[in-house]
Amino acid sequence: MQLSSISNSSFSPADAAEKFKQTKQSFDKLDSSLSSGNLSDAKDALTQLQKNAPPQSGKRTDAMSQKLDTLSKSIDSGDIKTAQTTFADIKKTLSQRPAGGPPSDASNTGSVSQNGYFNVTA
Repeated sequence: MQLSSISNSSFSPADAAEKFKQTKQSFDKLDSSLSSGNLSDAKDALTQLQKNAPPQSGKRTDAMSQKLDTLSKSIDSGDIKTAQTTFADIKKTLSQRPAGGPPSDASNTGSVSQNGYFNVTA
Protein backbone atom coordinates (compact mmCIF):
# COMPACT_ATOMS: atom_id res chain seq x y z
CA MET A 1 0.00 0.00 0.00
CA GLN A 2 1.25 3.45 -0.80
CA LEU A 3 -0.37 6.60 0.46
CA SER A 4 0.97 9.95 -0.65
CA SER A 5 0.17 13.61 -0.42
CA ILE A 6 -1.93 13.82 2.69
CA SER A 7 -1.63 17.28 4.08
CA ASN A 8 -1.85 17.81 7.80
CA SER A 9 -2.23 21.54 8.12
CA SER A 10 -2.70 21.38 11.90
CA PHE A 11 0.76 19.85 12.44
CA SER A 12 3.22 22.18 14.08
CA PRO A 13 6.78 21.34 15.12
CA ALA A 14 6.24 23.46 18.24
CA ASP A 15 3.13 21.41 19.14
CA ALA A 16 5.06 18.19 18.60
CA ALA A 17 7.93 19.43 20.77
CA GLU A 18 5.53 20.40 23.55
CA LYS A 19 3.76 17.04 23.36
CA PHE A 20 7.12 15.26 23.52
CA LYS A 21 8.14 17.36 26.54
CA GLN A 22 4.89 16.52 28.35
CA THR A 23 5.26 12.82 27.53
CA LYS A 24 8.86 12.80 28.76
CA GLN A 25 7.87 14.55 32.01
CA SER A 26 5.10 11.99 32.60
CA PHE A 27 7.49 9.14 31.86
CA ASP A 28 10.07 10.56 34.29
CA LYS A 29 7.41 11.06 36.98
CA LEU A 30 6.26 7.47 36.51
CA ASP A 31 9.85 6.30 36.84
CA SER A 32 10.47 8.24 40.07
CA SER A 33 7.08 7.27 41.53
CA LEU A 34 7.68 3.59 40.93
CA SER A 35 11.25 3.83 42.22
CA SER A 36 10.00 5.33 45.49
CA GLY A 37 7.07 2.89 45.72
CA ASN A 38 4.43 5.63 45.47
CA LEU A 39 1.56 3.90 43.66
CA SER A 40 -0.76 6.91 43.87
CA ASP A 41 1.69 9.16 42.04
CA ALA A 42 2.54 6.32 39.65
CA LYS A 43 -1.13 5.96 38.74
CA ASP A 44 -1.43 9.71 38.14
CA ALA A 45 1.75 9.72 36.02
CA LEU A 46 0.58 6.73 33.97
CA THR A 47 -2.78 8.41 33.34
CA GLN A 48 -0.99 11.58 32.19
CA LEU A 49 1.42 9.55 30.05
CA GLN A 50 -1.49 7.82 28.33
CA LYS A 51 -3.12 11.21 27.68
CA ASN A 52 0.07 12.62 26.16
CA ALA A 53 0.97 9.58 24.09
CA PRO A 54 0.32 9.67 20.36
CA PRO A 55 -3.03 8.12 19.41
CA GLN A 56 -2.99 4.51 18.29
CA SER A 57 -5.07 3.36 15.37
CA GLY A 58 -6.83 0.03 15.57
CA LYS A 59 -6.35 -2.66 18.17
CA ARG A 60 -2.71 -2.95 19.22
CA THR A 61 -1.40 -6.34 20.27
CA ASP A 62 2.33 -5.78 20.06
CA ALA A 63 4.69 -6.57 22.93
CA MET A 64 4.92 -2.95 24.14
CA SER A 65 1.14 -2.65 24.37
CA GLN A 66 1.06 -5.83 26.42
CA LYS A 67 3.77 -4.49 28.73
CA LEU A 68 1.87 -1.23 29.20
CA ASP A 69 -1.29 -3.18 29.95
CA THR A 70 0.56 -5.27 32.56
CA LEU A 71 2.00 -2.06 34.07
CA SER A 72 -1.43 -0.46 34.29
CA LYS A 73 -3.02 -3.53 35.86
CA SER A 74 -0.23 -3.96 38.40
CA ILE A 75 -0.45 -0.30 39.45
CA ASP A 76 -4.25 -0.53 39.73
CA SER A 77 -4.02 -3.67 41.84
CA GLY A 78 -1.29 -2.27 44.11
CA ASP A 79 1.36 -4.75 42.96
CA ILE A 80 4.40 -2.47 43.17
CA LYS A 81 6.95 -5.23 42.53
CA THR A 82 5.35 -6.26 39.20
CA ALA A 83 4.90 -2.60 38.26
CA GLN A 84 8.58 -1.86 38.92
CA THR A 85 9.75 -4.95 37.03
CA THR A 86 7.47 -4.25 34.08
CA PHE A 87 8.51 -0.61 33.92
CA ALA A 88 12.19 -1.60 33.98
CA ASP A 89 11.46 -3.93 31.06
CA ILE A 90 9.68 -1.11 29.20
CA LYS A 91 12.67 1.22 29.72
CA LYS A 92 15.05 -1.50 28.49
CA THR A 93 12.93 -2.08 25.38
CA LEU A 94 12.75 1.64 24.63
CA SER A 95 16.50 2.05 25.07
CA GLN A 96 17.08 -0.60 22.38
CA ARG A 97 15.05 1.23 19.74
CA PRO A 98 16.58 3.79 17.40
CA ALA A 99 16.05 7.34 18.66
CA GLY A 100 12.82 8.69 17.23
CA GLY A 101 12.31 5.56 15.19
CA PRO A 102 9.37 3.22 15.02
CA PRO A 103 9.22 -0.02 16.96
CA SER A 104 11.29 -2.80 15.47
CA ASP A 105 8.08 -4.69 14.66
CA ALA A 106 6.54 -1.81 12.69
CA SER A 107 5.52 -2.83 9.20
CA ASN A 108 4.79 0.62 7.79
CA THR A 109 7.22 3.40 7.08
CA GLY A 110 6.55 7.02 6.37
CA SER A 111 8.18 10.38 5.91
CA VAL A 112 7.24 14.02 5.76
CA SER A 113 8.24 15.68 2.52
CA GLN A 114 9.56 19.23 2.27
CA ASN A 115 6.14 20.54 1.25
CA GLY A 116 4.56 19.18 4.44
CA TYR A 117 2.92 16.11 2.96
CA PHE A 118 3.16 12.76 4.71
CA ASN A 119 4.19 9.83 2.54
CA VAL A 120 3.51 6.27 3.71
CA THR A 121 4.85 3.11 2.12
CA ALA A 122 3.89 -0.35 3.33
